[in-house]
Amino acid sequence: LLVHGWLLYESVLGQGDIRLGFGNSISTIFWLTALIYWLASYGSPVAWVQSWVNGLAAFSLLLMLIFSDSHVIPNSQTLALRAHLVVAFLAYGLLAVAARHAVLMTVLEKRLHRHRR
Repeated sequence: LLVHGWLLYESVLGQGDIRLGFGNSISTIFWLTALIYWLASYGSPVAWVQSWVNGLAAFSLLLMLIFSDSHVIPNSQTLALRAHLVVAFLAYGLLAVAARHAVLMTVLEKRLHRHRR
């Protein structure tokens, strides 16, 4: 998570301005998802879910290399724009967590009903 975060920092903020593209946006969302799962699993570890999420985060690093085009965001030094982008990425990260959680619950429910028979 630390290396992924550092690579994202260098890709998005490393040159002073905010640079966004498809690759580093997807990678940011998956990094936030992995971070949220890591923080949430502190009290009750679910290693197989965390390994699945970490695998997707690692795959997103490859996407960041493949889709390396980025665009400088105008007026990216303003605090309001930076706050907006932070909130937007956190929202997408939480949406990704919710989507994975829904898939996980569906899989677990099917396994539960399959074992009852």
